[in-house]
Amino acid sequence: IWKSRPQLLQGNLSAGTPVLIFGDSWAEDNADTPSGVLAGVQGWPVQLAKRLCMPIAGNFSRGQSSSSSLQAQLQAAIDQFTDSNEVWSKCLVILHSGGNDFIGAERNYNPFVADNFWIPHCTWNFRRKALEVLANIKAFLEAVMQLGCRRYLVSEVPFTSAVPALCIARMVGVNRRGQWMQNQMDQMLQHLKTGDETDDTSNVVDVARVPEVEILNCFAACAAGGCCQVLRFFRRDFFHPSHQLHGYVAEAVASMLKFDAAHRGSDMRKHDK
Repeated sequence: IWKSRPQLLQGNLSAGTPVLIFGDSWAEDNADTPSGVLAGVQGWPVQLAKRLCMPIAGNFSRGQSSSSSLQAQLQAAIDQFTDSNEVWSKCLVILHSGGNDFIGAERNYNPFVADNFWIPHCTWNFRRKALEVLANIKAFLEAVMQLGCRRYLVSEVPFTSAVPALCIARMVGVNRRGQWMQNQMDQMLQHLKTGDETDDTSNVVDVARVPEVEILNCFAACAAGGCCQVLRFFRRDFFHPSHQLHGYVAEAVASMLKFDAAHRGSDMRKHDK
């Protein structure tokens, strides 16, 4: 189904394309974490890079982090690549951020901290918070552009009742709100694509929204056994996907990317071994 979809990026990726990952727990690599709700789970950005045999130059994502922390993650990356600035012009940046802003995760979910109560963020103040998140993401992408990067995959926030923990949020229109935010993100990314609308093609970036919500919705709709089967593919908090479900998302995203034919054939065989 995903191979028939339009390609996410305009250009081809090739063997050796370095990957930089930023964002939250859905992008983390917890393969070596011995305990906890995310023990053994690799987020789909990690699995995507491995599936396509693209080296992960750095993963700066951090669980519970909000979009306002993206600049700190970027600074950590800048510090790491002080002696190898060429990585920025060669890399693919994968970003998964924004969900924690709505639930106050970075500040330990404390509802008494200013602007940290999830109820208004997810209901009457949703659009204000969503635009704040998108502004943070845009500022991050523009900062990375200044370093010379031109290729980005930006995941939407997983606002969908296909995530078991968000089923009850259907009462406040989680799917409708998520669709609205996707549309706003598309407009923001389109603006980044066109740059300043001059003839300088160096300002044009190859950036796309990853349809994570659609992928999760498709998985939930196709899962044999209905709701009970879907629950099996989430961790015990019913919000974070299992390693297997992250793999499904990675496979779907990989199907929507273009690669040099030789690279796709040989590297995919390596992955399947």
